Amino acid sequence: MSNDDNDVPMTPRRASRQVQTKFNSRDYALVFEEAIKDKDCRAIFKRFLKKSRSEELMQFYEEYTKYDELFLECLNASSSGGSGGKGRRSTTTSKSDEDDTVSNRLSVNSADSSTKLFRKAIQKLWIQAQSMIGRFIQQGAEHEINIGSLQRMTFSRWQILDDLTPVVFQEANWTDNEYQTLLNVYQTKLDPNVLFEGLLIAVLQDLKHDQFPRFVRNDLLFDYLQKKGEVYTRAIAINVSHGFNVDVRFQPSDLQSKVIDEKMIFFGFTLLQDTPDWELILDKDDIQGYMSKTSYFFGKDTSVGKEKKGLRLHKSVYTLPFCIEDVWKMVCNQENHLKFDPKANEEFKLRDFREPNQDCEFAVTETEMGPKFMPIMKRRHFPFITTTFYDSRLKGYVVVCRSFNDSDNHTDRIHYDGFAYTMYIPNGDKATNVFMIDYSDIKMPFKAAILENTAYKFHIPTVQKGMVKVLNELTNNSTKNVEWNESMDGRHWWKMAELHKNRYPNKSWYDEWLKK
Repeated sequence: MSNDDNDVPMTPRRASRQVQTKFNSRDYALVFEEAIKDKDCRAIFKRFLKKSRSEELMQFYEEYTKYDELFLECLNASSSGGSGGKGRRSTTTSKSDEDDTVSNRLSVNSADSSTKLFRKAIQKLWIQAQSMIGRFIQQGAEHEINIGSLQRMTFSRWQILDDLTPVVFQEANWTDNEYQTLLNVYQTKLDPNVLFEGLLIAVLQDLKHDQFPRFVRNDLLFDYLQKKGEVYTRAIAINVSHGFNVDVRFQPSDLQSKVIDEKMIFFGFTLLQDTPDWELILDKDDIQGYMSKTSYFFGKDTSVGKEKKGLRLHKSVYTLPFCIEDVWKMVCNQENHLKFDPKANEEFKLRDFREPNQDCEFAVTETEMGPKFMPIMKRRHFPFITTTFYDSRLKGYVVVCRSFNDSDNHTDRIHYDGFAYTMYIPNGDKATNVFMIDYSDIKMPFKAAILENTAYKFHIPTVQKGMVKVLNELTNNSTKNVEWNESMDGRHWWKMAELHKNRYPNKSWYDEWLKK
């Protein structure tokens, strides 16, 4: 971002203009990572979440933060207490050594001061953990966060930990060394990264991609920032009044080959992030639709004058009330795509399947479609490469699809470029969140912004309702699971995801992207 007024000498006219300039909170875009760290901003976010009855996610985050701080205190107490002290023995023993060991046996209550400090810190940590389990994790809890398998695994770890608790805190005879070792083991099991493994990132991912984009466009936030003032706002938001440039890194040459690499996977995660360039065009029930304010081009902009051809980025976010396993089986079956999105899948043809090789590290399929969007338009030709993978951190599936140069085929049709990126992420045990980015230029012969907006607002709920209808048919209204066999894998999505699970066990591309 740049400011043309920087370093320009003050003139009376300029001074007058600056005096008249007032702070406007709508000129700012809230940054999730900064907002989530600010206590006051979190309070406003919670007010917003309460309206949608989903404040338990923010409550869990705040309690987790407290727990993390207590764990650091526990680590400090541990280092103060040390692992040595009374009861440390050499590798060889004598009669006198054995006598010393007996004399150094102690009860929990007679431990030395450093050990007592360590034990007290662990007790505080355990109390906080017990509270969080009871409020958020245990089935039927008052503020249950419904994170599915991650939640169940946390509760299982807690039950094992809780069984060990009487041994740690009840009266018993130990050497100081033995008791320190026991406390260290117990502390390790209370580590937030161990006890609540995966839960924090799942909660933040849900907040960031589902609730936060709506919050940052709500009057509740703008009124709050207006009252807090410019200094406060600048600490947690960026000024976008002079524009906001989205760094779209793909050039026309990037969509020529038949290769998908990690760069493209990370690019998809980047596009999913909420930025000021996203305009919320649909917010209904569990469905949100966004369209970029900026037009993007894969080739040269050949439009005349100020008319802009090409399409904008599209993002849709919605929930399917079915488990991730059933949703994934459903979308892997090509026949179902013809039911819930028939127009986009016209003349679908699977050309080839390729195993990972020296030129492309991922298994891919080569496919084509030939949709005709309007009666007066020529049929389009969309050749594309696809790969799928399971992300161990997200506990869900990702589909990456990009076009390639195939203009020599189907010369009677208009070839168009594009990139699509879809994530299917579990939302508890009985629902799945779908995030989809569509980045394409179907080469409309006229300025299409208004038509595009209207069409997309209609298309998103149509697809979502179509998917729900198909899933209801396949599950007999949620009374059974979707049936599956390999002959149904018409797109090879299932095959590629399973192949990559074996090739990259426990790998999380999302984790790697976060570290970049």
